[in-house]
Amino acid sequence: MPSQQAIHDLMAQIGPVLDLAKVTEFSEEASWHLAFDADIGMDIEYDPDGERVMITGGIAAEPTNREKVYEALLHYNYLWTEHGGVRAALDGLPGHLVLMLEVPISRLEMSYLCAVLQNFRTVIEGWQVILKDNAIKKETAVLPIHMT
Repeated sequence: MPSQQAIHDLMAQIGPVLDLAKVTEFSEEASWHLAFDADIGMDIEYDPDGERVMITGGIAAEPTNREKVYEALLHYNYLWTEHGGVRAALDGLPGHLVLMLEVPISRLEMSYLCAVLQNFRTVIEGWQVILKDNAIKKETAVLPIHMT
């Protein structure tokens, strides 16, 4: 099982492997911010008690069509077996929508982490497009966005 040092080492190496714009470590909180580009960033938090890392990525500020957006995201949450456990939430900022993915630390090694981050990026980008274009429809929650 990876230790906090092993996770730190993975995060130190992930930037060049994924050609990230920037990796920022917050050692006191055992967390990292990964900047893929100007539009996509992810936060990774290490939870030693839960033996997991939580990956979080923003998808939109407060939507104008809240009811439709929240309904679509709640349907998406319900379909967790279809998309690898990605879930939607509101973060601490009023109305800021995020996607979250929990990864057991027992599975953390470079190739797996890279695949997860790249797939999660695709999911974030998909939701950003949907929300930017106000393309919320009943079918949105069953989009073929998978985390496998």
